[in-house]
Amino acid sequence: MKNKEIKSYLTLFIISILVVLILSIILGHKYSFIHRLSNNLFIVGVVFLSVGVAFRLFAWSTHKKMLNKQPMDIEELQQLGNSHKDAVTISNIKKSDELKKRKEVLGLLWKRFMFVGTIDFLLSIVALAFL
Repeated sequence: MKNKEIKSYLTLFIISILVVLILSIILGHKYSFIHRLSNNLFIVGVVFLSVGVAFRLFAWSTHKKMLNKQPMDIEELQQLGNSHKDAVTISNIKKSDELKKRKEVLGLLWKRFMFVGTIDFLLSIVALAFL
C-alpha cells in the first residue's frame, strides 16, 4: 500500500474510534465502560459497513449509467481524428470520463469504509471477550 492509502485508512479509523469513545463516555452510564465500548464499536462498525455498501451501490449505479451511455467506439473516434468534432461528441467523451472518475472514487470509498467497519465490528467482538 502507498503511504497516502495507509494515511486515509488510518484517518478514517481514528475518526471511528473517536466517535466510539465519545459515545461511550456520554451514553449508558448504568453499564460498565467496556460494555458500552463494545456496544458502540458494534454500532459504529455496522454504520461504517452500511455506508460502505451504499458507496458500492452508487458505484454500481454509475457503472450502469456508463453502460447505458454506449460511448463511441475507438475506431469511430479515430476516424474523427483531426476532423471537426461536434459538441455532442465532446460532451459524451467528457461525461464518460466523469463517470469513470466517479466510479473510481466510489470504489475507493467503498474499500475504506468496509475495511474500517470490519475492524470496528471485530473489535466489538474482542471487547465482548473482556465482559
